[in-house]
Amino acid sequence: VVRALGGEYIPSVAGGDLLRDGPGVLPTGRNIHALDPYRMPSQAAFLRGTSAAKEIIAQHQEQNEGEYPETCAVALWGLDSIKTK
Repeated sequence: VVRALGGEYIPSVAGGDLLRDGPGVLPTGRNIHALDPYRMPSQAAFLRGTSAAKEIIAQHQEQNEGEYPETCAVALWGLDSIKTK
């Protein structure tokens, strides 16, 4: 906090939760971001996402004479991602 008050550069870190992630989220006074790209997605989430994407594309191809979709999007609820480890 003293460094920040002195105008020094403070690198950003994942915000985390003290109870879930432990004391590594302290001290406060840093620029924080909610999602840690080194922890998300988990291997299980990556595999599920890959499977879902393949199913979405296959379903589109079945309904559109084998054509690939021009675009594809999935809404990720940020708060649910932040709350789970």
